[in-house]
Amino acid sequence: RIILCDLTYVQQTIASDVIPAAIGNIASFTKNELTESLDFNLFKYPDTLTRHLESLQPNSSPHIVGFSNYCWNSKLSLAFSKVIKKFFPKTIIVFGGPNLPIYVEEQENFLAKNPVIDFYIAKEGEIGFSILTRALIQSDFDKSSITNDIPNLLFIDNEGQFQKNEIQIRMQLESVPSPYTEGFLDPFFDGKLLPIIQSNRGCPFKCTFCTEGMKYWVKIYKYSQDKINDELK
Repeated sequence: RIILCDLTYVQQTIASDVIPAAIGNIASFTKNELTESLDFNLFKYPDTLTRHLESLQPNSSPHIVGFSNYCWNSKLSLAFSKVIKKFFPKTIIVFGGPNLPIYVEEQENFLAKNPVIDFYIAKEGEIGFSILTRALIQSDFDKSSITNDIPNLLFIDNEGQFQKNEIQIRMQLESVPSPYTEGFLDPFFDGKLLPIIQSNRGCPFKCTFCTEGMKYWVKIYKYSQDKINDELK
């Protein structure tokens, strides 16, 4: 049982009003890669996530809850993570997204200050999340069994040591099934959220104000035109 969240504030307006295609990509890729039966639930609105969590019984708690971590929802995601850990202490919390310091020392400090985060996947999340999920399933969700050989993964181990895999893999985008055509994003066509389609990843420029200004993102990978057409249709 896996929950993926790309939360937004909704008090006065919907702060981030786009369909959560990024977590949809992670769900569609992970389900395609793993042979195990995976039950995904995706959430955008805090109240919808709250109602879902309140409906769960102790024997139906989520095995993994993942949060997209942007500057506009980081505190909201951390607040939900603390509540989830309180009521479902065995649930594994995974964060991912660009709101992560660049330098190793600052990354370690970020995880040390937020111990509710069990694992953080830097840069692109599909490969790292799918491999981490497989490893957790094989170990019966014993997070102490996870080592630092998973690409793009950061975490603090049981001994309090910061672990980081320096191998950061770029995605070959043709291997990511469309979350639109796979149906993962159907619930978000509510007349409020805006559909978003990603045609490529990467940027050759090195603008320091941008999260894609690092060397990791220099090479541009494109989705096929057929896939884009299918999503539009």
